[in-house]
Amino acid sequence: MPTTPPTPPLRHVLRSRRLRIGTLLAASALAASACSGSSTTAPKATTSANPVVASTTSSSAASSSTSSPSTPSTTTAPPNALTWVALGDSYSAGNGASTPEQKVSDNCSRDPAGSFAVFGAATLRAKGQPVALDLRSCDGADVSDVTNAQATTIAPGSADAISVTMGGNDFGFSQVLVGCLSRGCRSLDQDTDQFPGFTHEPGRSDWDVLQQRIADALITMKSKLAPHGQVYLLTYPIPFPAQPDETCIRNTAPLNQTNRDLANAATNRLDTTIIAAATAANQRAAAPFVTMVEWRTGLDVAPRIVTDQAGVVRRVRDNPNGICSPEPMVNGIVTTTELSDSFHPTDRGLHFAGDAVAKAIGVHNQAG
Repeated sequence: MPTTPPTPPLRHVLRSRRLRIGTLLAASALAASACSGSSTTAPKATTSANPVVASTTSSSAASSSTSSPSTPSTTTAPPNALTWVALGDSYSAGNGASTPEQKVSDNCSRDPAGSFAVFGAATLRAKGQPVALDLRSCDGADVSDVTNAQATTIAPGSADAISVTMGGNDFGFSQVLVGCLSRGCRSLDQDTDQFPGFTHEPGRSDWDVLQQRIADALITMKSKLAPHGQVYLLTYPIPFPAQPDETCIRNTAPLNQTNRDLANAATNRLDTTIIAAATAANQRAAAPFVTMVEWRTGLDVAPRIVTDQAGVVRRVRDNPNGICSPEPMVNGIVTTTELSDSFHPTDRGLHFAGDAVAKAIGVHNQAG
């Protein structure tokens, strides 16, 4: 059996105030994968790479806030530059990339070279569109952090584009997958299911509360937009393909088919809730200001209908580019480098999202 680095007791990890999708997962998953070999994920670069794009604000401020916005760079952007503000959680902060994260504060890290916003800005620049990119996303951020710590200091009417991923930490995705790896997954995609660590409201489902929470956050971002500006809200990638390589699964994400179905169904319900929140926010505004950007692939294939032993019927959407697929956009358990990269997008996945947001920005600008 390979030697495994010491892992802190899961109960100690779970006491942390912030949920980090990956750190919690890996703390549990290391033990589960100890006898199966290590992840095949490529090692991280040992030195920090410079940001791919110029005129990009850098994460140089130290703050006690978990979701501290970055300090603007002194680099002057061209007068016709598109102002892109990148908000959100670890999926926006670049966790999972092959370049190293950098510490912004005691409780926050982000990758200034590997986030999808950096790649998307590079795509736009290659097409002749200057971009001033302001990176404010932070691992561990929940919806409240995005609204109150990251977005609050954006000057009103200044942002041409705001990209954001949010809702995963409110949902408790880290704790959900820790439970999957340590005890087996439980149902979370049904109306009556309750999220771990969530403040439940009497008479309302957790899904309805989360939808309203995201919609309210989007409304607060509207005043930050320049005329014709848009918020680009992303879904989360589904974790698993329908038929992953089973050897790879044993080594990097030791879950059986039943548990993978439950994880995929829960993530898909989170994504449909995010989409519903965007629709609700647009309906509350005088004109639509939120554009959905899909991080899911395989949407041309209908979800599988699965009935469990208790007779519960659920819709399971798979990711043809999920963990242990031929071209994975999602990491499994990462034991060779930063644990927080576990169950986060690969470089391929981050480039995919960056290109998708860049395309959406281009389509919107041409229409406007």
